[in-house]
Amino acid sequence: MISNATQNQSLMASHNLSTVNSSNYCPEDSFWKWHFTFQPIYIMLVCIIGLVGNSFVLVVMCLHKSRCTVPEIYLMNLAVADLLVLAGLPFWAVSIAQYYSWPFGALFCRCINALLQLNVYCSVFFLATISIDRYLALVKVLGHRRIRTTLCAKINCFIIWMFGLLLSSPAIIFEKMIDIKEMDLYFCLIIYPYEKHELLMSAAQK
Repeated sequence: MISNATQNQSLMASHNLSTVNSSNYCPEDSFWKWHFTFQPIYIMLVCIIGLVGNSFVLVVMCLHKSRCTVPEIYLMNLAVADLLVLAGLPFWAVSIAQYYSWPFGALFCRCINALLQLNVYCSVFFLATISIDRYLALVKVLGHRRIRTTLCAKINCFIIWMFGLLLSSPAIIFEKMIDIKEMDLYFCLIIYPYEKHELLMSAAQK
């Protein structure tokens, strides 16, 4: 998952940051310097391209004169899910540029990572739903017309959003700011109170 991978990188960075800033050179130094310099640029490029592309999809769909079809409804919701995570990428780009220190406070720490989790789950479910819909449209042409209506598509999208919110709720509940006083840095991490919570979420993500 995106947020888990980012959090693991931030933990690794916290162990290696003192080495990067020290005078003693080792091969890891150049990697972390490259990482803190170029990954934020890459993330911002992905953000800009994604915002333009997904916004274009939504504009075309909204300006479409005829009623939206079932596949179009799913594609619009997929584009909205992508826009939500793209809106949070600049925050992580700034955080990585500052050695994974999180300068935006506890509220944004929870909200941004919840958006990342929400996008992961909703995108997977929307893509699966689009695949199922295409299968029914091409293979089961006459047998499933009643469930391939725009009303059913909207209900399915609502269920997916609610299920995604439920699965991403741990990011809102357990996401915390960790103060590393030795380095004067604040990290945004998920801290589970019990090990069973972490195991349960790891199983759900797999």
